[in-house]
Amino acid sequence: MREVFLVENIKCHGCAGTISTELKKLGTDYQVHVIPEDGLVEIDSNQEIDRNIVLDKLKHLGYPESADNNVLRKAQSYVSCMLGRIHTAE
Repeated sequence: MREVFLVENIKCHGCAGTISTELKKLGTDYQVHVIPEDGLVEIDSNQEIDRNIVLDKLKHLGYPESADNNVLRKAQSYVSCMLGRIHTAE
């Protein structure tokens, strides 16, 4: 099963790393692929993927679905981006 999400605020591979790490916690066999330049998050899984749970997690991280354009979420995405860069550098 594959689900594709178009989200806001993905700026770099640090953002992609944060998104990937956090979404993998939602499903034991989730294969997460993030395409920063297109704002796409793809999840492949043998299990059913609950879109609402994934969207809630993305929103909480500061990467809401494209239609949601909230300033606070953009600020959250910058923090997530910086954390992702730190973890990627380790």
